[in-house]
Amino acid sequence: MDFVKYGCDRKAYLRSVAARVPCLDRITGKQIAPVTSGQIYWGAVPFVCIQLIMVILTLSFPQMVMHYKSEAANPGSIEMMIPDLPEFEVELK
Repeated sequence: MDFVKYGCDRKAYLRSVAARVPCLDRITGKQIAPVTSGQIYWGAVPFVCIQLIMVILTLSFPQMVMHYKSEAANPGSIEMMIPDLPEFEVELK
């Protein structure tokens, strides 16, 4: 099957919408270069870096995200109260 002849819609959805082989654009008629998996993964790298930077900034300066508090919370003074669960009787047959 000639992918260039039939356009991008044939078997292009194997990796979502990125074509693996060159194909013709239906509107302009120009040939579109294929997109490799490596290009897709490298496109995500800047966003992962931004997330890492924001996590580091949040850990370094917690007042950035806790500005509504009058003072920073002390993790040692936090007490969690878990209510008692009712007991259930199970009859075995």
